[in-house]
Amino acid sequence: MATLIDVALEAGVSKATASRVLNNTKGPITISPHTKAKVLAAAKKLNYSPNISARRLAAKKSYVIGAVIPSYTHFRGRIKSNILEGLGQTLGENGYSLQLVNAAAGKEVESHLQTLTVGKHVDGLVLWLPVKHSFCQFLLDEKVPHCHIQTFPSLEQCSAVHVDNQGGAYAASEYLIKKGHRQIGFIVDQDEMQGQMRLRGYREALAANGIPFDPTLIIEGRYRGSADIYNLDLEAFWDVIPRCTALFSTSDLLAIVASSILQKSGYEIGPFKESTVSPSKRLRSIVGFDGQDVGEFVHPPLSTVVQDGHALGRSAARKLLAQLNGEDTAGTEIIETSLVIRGSS
Repeated sequence: MATLIDVALEAGVSKATASRVLNNTKGPITISPHTKAKVLAAAKKLNYSPNISARRLAAKKSYVIGAVIPSYTHFRGRIKSNILEGLGQTLGENGYSLQLVNAAAGKEVESHLQTLTVGKHVDGLVLWLPVKHSFCQFLLDEKVPHCHIQTFPSLEQCSAVHVDNQGGAYAASEYLIKKGHRQIGFIVDQDEMQGQMRLRGYREALAANGIPFDPTLIIEGRYRGSADIYNLDLEAFWDVIPRCTALFSTSDLLAIVASSILQKSGYEIGPFKESTVSPSKRLRSIVGFDGQDVGEFVHPPLSTVVQDGHALGRSAARKLLAQLNGEDTAGTEIIETSLVIRGSS
């Protein structure tokens, strides 16, 4: 089996240069594209395969990143699977693999993560669930490369990536206001930090347009990863419906539940009728938040605030790679959302 030295001799370069090209590592001197091409051609010709164990032993690294998830059901829907894809692809392009750590597997997760990091079984962590303040401090004290994704760390020195929850909710709320709506029902999970940020955006849009905030238009809906009617406070829902002309749901799945309930009760879902100043008693507009694939195929198709999952994953990966190279990436990066208008509004 060909060795690194064989590749270097075939390409006519030093072993160190061949190693830098094949491992995609930086150095004080830039390697020319011509030299890179020669090394890669030599490796292909000799069918060179790196000795991963030796590489890890020499570098004192595992080249593995732990992705900590609440459970394996976490990846229902397009957004989270896109995040995983963006994360895995970017890390893979830089020589790292992903190891899923399932927090629902029965272990005391933070203690388990300390064991993984101290024992060098992983070189860094992606935290896809809330962790204690003490664990955030441990990561900083031990200089463990890490990034919180879609969760809010307790320390500003931690690294995190989020979508623009507040800005996305502001844009959707303002859109409905510009369409003529003044009484907008709002479905939200206030126990989730993301929900609180989206509520803030909704309130800011109302204030910017001179509309008083009415807390009685708030409907509690739980983020549970499924379009389940029991995730919606139905008593509050039916209290709000007679008093609103539109619904903004901070979850596509809850928006789909709301649309289904209304249509089964004889309501029409869609924009204001052009021939009327105000909507009919049986007409409601609905906008969701997430950009789930299923929203395109319900009737009518769901208007929604779209999250860019690939961008979230790539950003988290870049932060980890930067930390692995000794850079400081403290703070939170915000990924922009986009508003997609369909037949529901």
